[in-house]
Amino acid sequence: MDHARDWIGKNIATGTTRTTGTAKKTQTAGLPESVSFAIDIGGNVVGSVGFHNMKDNEGELGYWLAEKQWGKGLMTEAVEAAVSFAFRELGLRRIYANVFVGNEGSRRVLEKAGFTYKGITKGCHEKDGKKIDVHEFELIQ
Repeated sequence: MDHARDWIGKNIATGTTRTTGTAKKTQTAGLPESVSFAIDIGGNVVGSVGFHNMKDNEGELGYWLAEKQWGKGLMTEAVEAAVSFAFRELGLRRIYANVFVGNEGSRRVLEKAGFTYKGITKGCHEKDGKKIDVHEFELIQ
């Protein structure tokens, strides 16, 4: 739940939240720095999917989903819709994503959405004060 609050706070503060109808861009011209979509069920935000580090027609995909919603196919559907939007509306040609080793649910989401597995990068991220490895994925239009 703390991760959800952090994400909401960050997106409210930076004005990058994408909800049901409008997107706010962090740049005034060209490609935005980030675009996020809230996943809303019955008026409650239960997750998010979005893009950041966008430049040169590529961007990094990130997402989270409340644990109560896991295993229902919601995130795969959200990722597929967001990727379609990014290729069509943002003009991205390449989308990449990193998944912490051990997070098999997130890895399956990317595989189902058509991402190609690129390999493992050792110790490139830090979580809870520890260096961790990530699986790298990409999708090229």
